[in-house]
Amino acid sequence: MVAVGSLYKVWADLPEDIEELNYLMKNFRDYFGWDWSEVMAGAEEPFDYHKDWDGYIAIKDLKKCSGLMVADLHAENVYKIILG
Repeated sequence: MVAVGSLYKVWADLPEDIEELNYLMKNFRDYFGWDWSEVMAGAEEPFDYHKDWDGYIAIKDLKKCSGLMVADLHAENVYKIILG
C-alpha cells in the first residue's frame, strides 16, 4: 500500500535519558501535542520496542493512494520516505 501526506513535524533530538515509556510518552505529547496512544503506530508495543528509536515524524493529511506505486514518487519536491 502507498499513502501520501504532508510532513508536519520531525522530532530527532530526543532526550538521552529515556528509561521508561511514561517518560517517552510525556515528552512525545510535549513535542507533538497529541497523546501517544491516539496517534502512534504500534503504541501497544512494550517499551523495549520503542526505546532505541532515533526519532519520530508526524504526517498530516495522510491518505491511501490507489494505483500509485512507490516508484512513481520521483517528482523534484517529493521525499521518498518508506515507513514500516
